[in-house]
Amino acid sequence: MRQLNSGFSDLSDEELATKVAFVIAQLTGNANFPTTSPTLAVVQAQLDLLEAALIMPPGQARDGAIETARGPLEQMMQNLADNLEQAAPGDLGKLSTTGFDMRKAPTAGGAPDTPGNLRLRNLEASGDVQFLFNASARAKTYQFQTTDDPNNGPWKDYDPASSTRNVVAHGLPRAKDVWGRVRAIGPNNTKSAWSDPATTLVT
Repeated sequence: MRQLNSGFSDLSDEELATKVAFVIAQLTGNANFPTTSPTLAVVQAQLDLLEAALIMPPGQARDGAIETARGPLEQMMQNLADNLEQAAPGDLGKLSTTGFDMRKAPTAGGAPDTPGNLRLRNLEASGDVQFLFNASARAKTYQFQTTDDPNNGPWKDYDPASSTRNVVAHGLPRAKDVWGRVRAIGPNNTKSAWSDPATTLVT
């Protein structure tokens, strides 16, 4: 039975980059796995391509560069996980040092995790603000809100987003501070707690 969770399709592009960087850091100098296949240098080179794509201006060129970099990187991580499993079959102690998540028994009916690391970023279109945050386990959609008073509200609702990508609030007033928050909606309409609010000056 496999012990390492090597599925990354549900992660956002930013979340994937963060996870791969963490795995590389955990395996660097790891006495349990002195060599890996593919090598960490090869994985790092592919991660560099994804990270370079992520900092490109929004548009078709950025989307294409991300797609080109992401597929091979996911395959490399799958191959790396397979190699680690073969190097230490069933050894939970060693495998837990790899940086990969360990497989867990499925849980039914649990609410999704609260989205973390929320940031707000102005887009090129005036009054458009993008929500950037970590993906939540068991989330099916994300509900997000904005306000100009995080203590007293009121909070404005937007149509739920199906993933962490392209979560954008449109038509916000320019030259004013706006606050945003997000929560995950899971199976059977279960809801996480609201994230910590984040703020930006709308341009």
